[in-house]
Amino acid sequence: MLHRFLLAVALIALTLTACGPHVLKPGQERVVDTSGRRRSWVTSEVPAFEEDDTWFFRGQALGVADLTLGLRQAEADAKKRIVGKIVEQVAAEYSEYALAANMSEGDKSVFVSDGIAWASEAISVTGVAPAKSYWEKTQTGRSYGVSTTYDVYVLVSLSAADYEDTRARAIRAVEERARAAANRRAEEAARQLRQRLEQEELR
Repeated sequence: MLHRFLLAVALIALTLTACGPHVLKPGQERVVDTSGRRRSWVTSEVPAFEEDDTWFFRGQALGVADLTLGLRQAEADAKKRIVGKIVEQVAAEYSEYALAANMSEGDKSVFVSDGIAWASEAISVTGVAPAKSYWEKTQTGRSYGVSTTYDVYVLVSLSAADYEDTRARAIRAVEERARAAANRRAEEAARQLRQRLEQEELR
């Protein structure tokens, strides 16, 4: 009788152990909570896209200890992507001008670098609105126990009109800085870009 009782107790203990929480070994990870279903914009290889006259930019903050801080960092990362895209456009347009002006590779490199630097310093983005967010809470096994971190993703929106306005202001600032630096070729390039934008706005 005692043997049967001890056997029953052992079986119950084994059952409770199997149903209990899985102990993470050092280095092992598991997602314990999320804000919802992971949408395609979270995993997309394209961090920026345009849809219905609106630009969307994804930002992220990975492995942060605080969710609120992670949301702020992810939004700041998304805004950096906006600036990066505008600077990229200015660089491409300056490169086109340098090519048309038959500049040497050395002059072209300096010319485009100046345009990028001036544009980067001048860009001030307005009209950005949070669109969506997604986060995952992850536990990681450590030698001392378990650590908890968050992977946070934010999607911000910017109307196409606000995007073009930001780009136009950056180009005007580049033109002014080139004039102040007595860089005639840079000033002429920025003037042509500004005029092109103004013509596009009239269409």
